[in-house]
Amino acid sequence: MAVYQVRLINEADDLDVTLEVDEDEFILDVAEDEEIKLPFSCRAGTCSTCTGRVIEGDLKEQGGNPEMFFNSSQREAGFRLLCIGSPTSDCTVLTHQEPNIAKF
Repeated sequence: MAVYQVRLINEADDLDVTLEVDEDEFILDVAEDEEIKLPFSCRAGTCSTCTGRVIEGDLKEQGGNPEMFFNSSQREAGFRLLCIGSPTSDCTVLTHQEPNIAKF
């Protein structure tokens, strides 16, 4: 099983932390275990509250319905749901991105 370095950044909340996340773990769950407060609502990929923007590396989403919330331009810009997102490589993610989805 692979373990990846996931860097979470949110300048507004002075957040810049790197977590070790197994390829089969959800980023939101690991952040919560480390007492890092990230926004979420459903935890099932059926809302967009936990949206992050991957700016380096990538992650896969398992379950839910992310296509309901992101068009192809938004997906290409890196928007992903962290509650159902697991890393596929070392990655850097901007957190608290739900308000920015419409800009893409």
